[in-house]
Parts: sequence; structure tokens; C-alpha cells
Amino acid sequence: MPSDQNQDLLPEEQNTDDDDRESSTADVEDRESLSIRDRIIPFSALGILIILIGVFAYTLHSPSGSSLGAGGRVNTSGSMVQVDDQKAPEFTLQTFDGEEVSLADYRGQSVVINFWASWCPPCRDEAPMLNAFHEEVQGDDDVVLLGIAVWEEAEASIEFMRQYDLQFTNLSDEQGSVLIDYGVYGIPETFFIDADGMLVGKYRGPIESAEHIHELRTAFETGES
Repeated sequence: MPSDQNQDLLPEEQNTDDDDRESSTADVEDRESLSIRDRIIPFSALGILIILIGVFAYTLHSPSGSSLGAGGRVNTSGSMVQVDDQKAPEFTLQTFDGEEVSLADYRGQSVVINFWASWCPPCRDEAPMLNAFHEEVQGDDDVVLLGIAVWEEAEASIEFMRQYDLQFTNLSDEQGSVLIDYGVYGIPETFFIDADGMLVGKYRGPIESAEHIHELRTAFETGES
């Protein structure tokens, strides 16, 4: 008897069709999953690359940090720090004209040392105060003011000195070695050394006036801080 063309499929044939459909669905899902991964992975890699480039650029252009040095910190407010029985670290640095200057050159004088950088906003604020103090003590054999520019190329320091018409002696500590020896916390920071070469105190933060420097020097050298 001829078979009925509309008869139901045998169970084996039905299972085969179901398997084919499931396999096709799985293939589609796999392709979609791969497509999503193909899109996510490049974006993730790009994001990581951008982060790494940013970190590298920051490291390259930022001052080198130190557990002893300023690490690029800026002191925006002032505080006095008394120092007792500590010999001021010796150093020899060059002026921006290439002349070598040593701390030992000023033995017998009180020395005021100001650490600064052109990228430090408070350093810009206090620059006229330092210049005024220098003008007041210029020619005085008892006290001298030295500036030490840190963590920047000479061109930036020279432009800063020109802009503020700094008349006192300024030295270059581009690598921050003297800054580290003095344990500078942040800039600006001003150190006071007595005539015997002893470090008597420091002031963290911007100087407020020329008179302020006189007051700090007197307070530190007499122990009244």
C-alpha cells in the first residue's frame, strides 16, 4: 500500500531534526559570544594601553619623589620647625652662570636658604618678599640669602628669576640631591643656619614679608620659636 505523504515522522527522524535545530542555535550563540568577545577584548586592551601611557607621561614629566624629599608637594600654609644640635648638610652647587658656590663659603655668616621651583604657585607669591629681604641685608656681613631651585630644567628657573628680577644668589639643584639631604617636606621651604654652620630651624610654606624673615631668623637663633 502506498505510504501517506503526510504521515508523522518517525521518532528517530524527529530527534534528528531537534538535534539539528539545537546545534544550529548553539552555533549562533557561539558566534554571537565570539563576536562580543572580539569587540570587548580590543577595547579593554586599548583602555589598558591608554592608562599605561598616562602613567608613563605623568612619571616622565613629574618631579621624582623621595621618602625624604618633597616629592613634588607644595606647601600652601606656613609652620615653624625648630631644629636643635644639627649640623647643616654641606653642599656645592652651581649658579645659573656656571659659578660653583658652597655652603662653606659663608661660614661666619647666618645663611637663609629658600628652596623653590617655578611650577610652585606659593613660590611665585613669596618671590618679591625674598627679593626685598635681600635688598635689606645686601652688603651685611652677618647674613646672606641663597635660593635653590629644585626639580626643573635651567631654562624654567632662569625665566622665573628674570620674571621676578631676583637679585640674590640662586643655585640649581635640578636632581633634588641637596633637597633630599635637608629633608625638605615640600616647597617652598626656608632653612636658617647660624654663623657656626648649625641648622637652627626651618619654615614650611610661603614667606609673608621681608620682616617675616627677620622675625623667623631671630626666633630660631635665640630659641624663642
